[in-house]
Amino acid sequence: MKSKNILIMALITAVAGMASANLVLNGDFEDGTTGWNHSWGVWREYNGETESHMMVFENGGGGDIDLRSDLFAVSAGLTLYYSFNSGIWQETSPGDAPTFQIRFFNELGDAEGGFVGEVWVDILRTENDWGTLSTLNTGMATAPEDAAYADVVFRAGWPHGWEGGFRIDNVSVVPEPATLALLGLGSLGLLRRKRAA
Repeated sequence: MKSKNILIMALITAVAGMASANLVLNGDFEDGTTGWNHSWGVWREYNGETESHMMVFENGGGGDIDLRSDLFAVSAGLTLYYSFNSGIWQETSPGDAPTFQIRFFNELGDAEGGFVGEVWVDILRTENDWGTLSTLNTGMATAPEDAAYADVVFRAGWPHGWEGGFRIDNVSVVPEPATLALLGLGSLGLLRRKRAA
């Protein structure tokens, strides 16, 4: 009985910790570009106004540039809440802006045949956000059926053809606590059923 209670407490602690954990590695870019892959025209820079590191994008001469996170584990039906700060130099409008994308993959990951869905969001400029990265972008996405992994991608150029400069920082993707709690309770139920058998 005592070991059962310890196991239950460990499970509750694990679920609670996961509910607040950022699934994106190094979303504040303080550890360089660890956990990220980027193309030409994207670099890490220190921002004196915010006193932190950020990623800078510049494709003023045209061309497609991107920054992709490493894959992180998800499950079908999991609701993910995302947020990031941005600052954009040029004007933007829906359909003419840099983009944020969450891509979902099955057990094959990002290998051929692994893609199962995506969510696209235009990153829009607000007044005077360039220096302070004061625009907070937030939203949610639900992992589709067969999803096992996901990543996040920031793009300029493709798909809209937008050209210019923008900055991002504090990238976060957090699972919905209620979904995680249900997963934890389901695991607990399976454990109890196994012990009863």
